[in-house]
Amino acid sequence: MNENLIESWAEHYDAFTQVLTGAERRICVLDDDLTRLGLHQPENVEILRLLLLNHFGVSVRFALRDASHLRETHPRLMPLLRTYGHLFHIRVFPDLFAETRESFFLADSERALVRFDLELPRGKLVWDNAREAAPYHLRFEEIWEMPAQIFLPDTLGL
Repeated sequence: MNENLIESWAEHYDAFTQVLTGAERRICVLDDDLTRLGLHQPENVEILRLLLLNHFGVSVRFALRDASHLRETHPRLMPLLRTYGHLFHIRVFPDLFAETRESFFLADSERALVRFDLELPRGKLVWDNAREAAPYHLRFEEIWEMPAQIFLPDTLGL
C-alpha cells in the first residue's frame, strides 16, 4: 500500500491509528489543536506511552497553532510530557496557519497522514513510501525551526 485517499472522519481516524500503531521511532504532528486526531482516546495515549517507554532513538514532536485547551482536552498527555519531556515536545506557532491549511501526522520517514484542510477530513495516507512522505517531513522540519512558544504540561504560578 503506497497511498490511500481519505474521504471521511472515520477513514481519517482509522488511518491515524494505523500510522500511530506503526510508528517505531519518530512521530511529528502539525495540527491546529489536536481535537480532530483522536489522540485523546486512552488506547492511543497508551500506544504513545509504549513508544516513549522504549525510548532508544525516539522523538515525538507536536507543532500546534493553539494549545490553550490542551490540558483540558488531552489530560492524558500531560503525564507523558512530564515523564518523557526529553523525548516529547510541543511547540505552539500562533501564526502558522495563516499560511497553510493542511495538517499532518507523520511517523518515521515513510509514513504520512495528510489532511488537506483543517476543517475537512479529505486527505491521503502515505504508507511505506519515503519518497512520497519526504515533502511533509521536510515541511515539518522547516516549521519546527521557526520561533515558537514551548508548551509545558503544568502551568507556572507564584
